[in-house]
Amino acid sequence: MVTFEVIREYGSLGRVVAQWNVSGNFSDGDLSPLSGELVFENGQASQNISITVHKDAVPELLEVAYVR
Repeated sequence: MVTFEVIREYGSLGRVVAQWNVSGNFSDGDLSPLSGELVFENGQASQNISITVHKDAVPELLEVAYVR
């Protein structure tokens, strides 16, 4: 599992919803989840995105994933 901390900059007033997704050069089933939503409640400045990296039955060369 890989975990990314997302920091809300420029204040923490009010509720903010941020959608994210994973894209790149990897095989189906290698990563999960591939998208989600972070909800920053009033006063909250950070949230985490956790992505599970699944083992492959067949070794692969370079794979790249981007979280946006």
